[in-house]
Amino acid sequence: MAATKQQVLDLERCNINLAALGNIREQLEKVRPSDDESFAGYISKIHSLIDEMSADEISLRDAFFEELTQ
Repeated sequence: MAATKQQVLDLERCNINLAALGNIREQLEKVRPSDDESFAGYISKIHSLIDEMSADEISLRDAFFEELTQ
């Protein structure tokens, strides 16, 4: 079965989103530690959100890929 243009675009979007999330995480790693507990808490929450978003994108990517290969 040939992939539709939309399926290819969906898969590519997932890959782009994952790359962007990886870049954000990389930039956050460069943020110097702070003694401000609220700031540190925000950074921790952002890391958690990135993890959740990455997991969601990986699931979508896997589903799109499986659909393309069936």
